[in-house]
Parts: sequence; structure tokens; C-alpha cells
Amino acid sequence: MVPNSGNQPVSKREILHAHEQSLRVKVGDQYVRSVSDFVSASLGREQALKAEEVLHPIHNRVRTRFISAGQTQIVFRMAKTAENSQFWDLLANDQDRWDVEFCYCSVFQECWQVRGKWQEPEHVKQCRRDESREFFP
Repeated sequence: MVPNSGNQPVSKREILHAHEQSLRVKVGDQYVRSVSDFVSASLGREQALKAEEVLHPIHNRVRTRFISAGQTQIVFRMAKTAENSQFWDLLANDQDRWDVEFCYCSVFQECWQVRGKWQEPEHVKQCRRDESREFFP
């Protein structure tokens, strides 16, 4: 996650091409399933309602993503503008509570899981989706 740029990317470098099989985003200990949930968990419900009027996130609504080696896929983006800078700054200040988990498999069905934004990918037998926790912007 790269909150200072307003982007929430998923990237991988280990293999030639991969399919993202699972993506989970947490704010604190709470899994969030959408950008709206993400903003609400970060800012609180009342502030989130006001923020949604001016943040205008751009979403990548593909349920799973194809990622080429060394490439980045944007999951969602919120550009900082004069109109939304107050809420954007509040979100940026909350970034220490954000975490991301994802799992991807190569075209050869070799799979890797990343269990947190500061964790290295680890080889797994297969990726498992938990629809109750999957992030879908």
C-alpha cells in the first residue's frame, strides 16, 4: 500500500505472470470489503459520509487481477485535490493501521501468499479465497 500517493497497488516481482487469487484489506483488526468500508473504518462513520462526497475514488472492479512481472495493478486510487485534502490527510494519518494480504499463482500453478504489507511472499500449495473477507473495491 502506498498511501502517500493515494494509490493502493498490488505488485509482485517473483515470477513472469500471475493471477491474483485473493486480496484482503484491513484497517486495524477489521477486514474491509470495499473502498467505502475502508474510508469508514479509517475515518469513522460520520466523517466518512462527508468524505465520500469529495474523495471520488477510481476503482479497479476486476475480482481477480493478472499481474505481469515487475508490474503494479491499482486496486483503487484517490487523488488529492484542494476539495478533498482535509479527508485525504486524515486518511494518510491513519495509514499505520492499514494492512493488506494477497495471494497469487503463476500460470504454472505455483502460488505465493503475502500476509501483510511488510511481509515477504511465501510459497503456498494454493490460494484460498474467503469471500466474507475479500476486498472488492
